[in-house]
Amino acid sequence: MAGTNPCQSDSIGDRSTDGGRTWETYDLPGADYPRNMIVESDGGLLFVRALKSDWSGEGDGSPNLQLCHTQDGKTWQFSEGVVDWGYAGYGEVSAIRLKDGRLLGRAASSDSEHEGRRL
Repeated sequence: MAGTNPCQSDSIGDRSTDGGRTWETYDLPGADYPRNMIVESDGGLLFVRALKSDWSGEGDGSPNLQLCHTQDGKTWQFSEGVVDWGYAGYGEVSAIRLKDGRLLGRAASSDSEHEGRRL
């Protein structure tokens, strides 16, 4: 999953390494913030998000999803893949890990043709 992150803005995250007694705030590079995080069996964190969300309705989003992974909550690895839905106006991506290891995701659309439709 190595790669660079082409996103342009940041979201903020918090992490605790002492059971929640103290918290550290950090910047998480990217244009879309995580809706949920998956705690992997090895303790790593994983989430899926839109590479570039577009809620303007102008079709300026990206059809790519970004998979984000960390082992320590500080250093993140990013990889991406294209979702061929024929439009790019989606966001609010979330995912869960199924028992067989696959990821199941959902996203919300924002274009007028698919308005209100959950993907």
